[in-house]
Amino acid sequence: MVIPNLEPHNSESDEESGHAVNGPLRRHHFGMLAAFLVVLLVLATIWLLAQGGRGSGEERSGDLRASVDIDAAVPIGSWQTRLGTQFVYPGNLAAPGARSAWRLLAPSLVRINATTDGCCWAGGPPPAIPEGLQRNSWDFSSLDDMIHDAKGVGAQVDLDIAYAPDWMWDCSRRPGSIRDPSFQVYAHYMAQLVSYYNRGIMTADDGHVYVNPEGTRDRIAYWEIWNEPDAVGLGCPQGSAPLSPKQYRTMWDAVVPAMIAVDPSIEVLGPATSNAITGASPDYVPALVTGETRPPDIVSFHGYGGWDNAQSDAFLFEGDPSRSYGSCCGLRGIDAGLKQVIGWTRGMPTWITEINVNAAHSNDPARRPWTAFGAAWFSAAFLTLGSTAASTHTPLGLFQYQFDHPDDGQFNLVDRNSGAKLLPFWTQYYLDHYFPPGSALVSSHSSRAGIAVLALRPPGSSDVDVLVVDRQVDRVGTVGGDGVPADVTVRLHGVPGDGTASLWELDRNTPLARGPAATKPPVVRSGQAADDLAVHVRLPGYGVAVLRYAPST
Repeated sequence: MVIPNLEPHNSESDEESGHAVNGPLRRHHFGMLAAFLVVLLVLATIWLLAQGGRGSGEERSGDLRASVDIDAAVPIGSWQTRLGTQFVYPGNLAAPGARSAWRLLAPSLVRINATTDGCCWAGGPPPAIPEGLQRNSWDFSSLDDMIHDAKGVGAQVDLDIAYAPDWMWDCSRRPGSIRDPSFQVYAHYMAQLVSYYNRGIMTADDGHVYVNPEGTRDRIAYWEIWNEPDAVGLGCPQGSAPLSPKQYRTMWDAVVPAMIAVDPSIEVLGPATSNAITGASPDYVPALVTGETRPPDIVSFHGYGGWDNAQSDAFLFEGDPSRSYGSCCGLRGIDAGLKQVIGWTRGMPTWITEINVNAAHSNDPARRPWTAFGAAWFSAAFLTLGSTAASTHTPLGLFQYQFDHPDDGQFNLVDRNSGAKLLPFWTQYYLDHYFPPGSALVSSHSSRAGIAVLALRPPGSSDVDVLVVDRQVDRVGTVGGDGVPADVTVRLHGVPGDGTASLWELDRNTPLARGPAATKPPVVRSGQAADDLAVHVRLPGYGVAVLRYAPST
């Protein structure tokens, strides 16, 4: 841009050179200055408009300020969302720091997704599926270790035998097919497992009796039947065929009565599909919950923001609004799927037994799942899905996938090699400890679409816990951005004015070894009433703030 020269040709002022400054010349200079300012204003306007789309679909201006209003005196429901994580492979806590991190996290729910993968090399562990490779090759040690680790921190276990053992498959074709389409062989096998863990003793097909050395202390309350029946499985080296909704229902009708005959008190889950809505007709959930046989106690499905590391930050939050993707894409798609499942089941307890930022098998070059973006995404998922469940009185479980995965950061709460805590570890820790089920959900509102808020009163407490999530994306197409910084004023109404605030922030500045340090931000009066208070929170981009206001006792 060329800036016009507004100075007179003579370097001296007109007054100093003895020439009078007449009215027309003065007006000419002022007119040029006004024109220049108009040009600057136009350019500034163009620049500001170019910043649009940075706030999860909202038009952005240069104003990064936001406010959230909490009315702690107005309960609007009961929070019924539980958090958990999961084990898949043997040796989950082998890294030096993993076991101490596990004890600190102490999740209340652990899903064990047992497979014949990640095992079985010379000197390696046996498969997590007992008798997983050959008939009458019973070895419970890998599965026992995972169960003991879960129960050692007081967790309840959801045990999912991901597919039928390898010897039940005909692998002569691609993909392999189940040898017994009636699933009676598989039903007998599952009944044997229930007997071993819930009765403490089991008789194998060759007559050998196996006694559980733990007796019934390893009893499993929740049994999830199959894993992602809509996807190719691992029952054969070249993959085992998915089950159609009709086949899944046939399997369920064979397996569940056999298991319940051993222990009528167990709770059964399904169908554990890769999405809530798969596109099958009828879909898996309605095919399972309708009819005369035993319905599930808990409906389960999986949800990931995306499946490709090249998908943008905005996509992982919002999916693709220009297409009719149903429930497949983004956090918004997972929420749409949850709403559809609740509609199908009329509020039956629902567990999303795998949830994470991205299902891509290789590590994201932008490191989003295990850095500040992941903290914002998972917290937004907790807030959004939990609010949907609360509004329909639906008990909800969310199982992060997973605690310790061989692919390092993509799915992990801790580093696979060292056991060092990653930012998602601290995210789950603070969500689990400050926003427990049974809390009273209170009214909250945010002034910006990209700043999400949740406010609860913990059970039996006068405290107010507030979750503020900055999920504002840099640009619609950005992959691995920093997010947009925000100054957020948290306004509290309906609370005594003589309390204190504690603040923890989870963002790119969080020290991973020890987690966020608590600060004591000032609490100021924000209105005329004594119970109108305000606390200021600054987030440097993608991130999460956990704020607790504690009235003086």
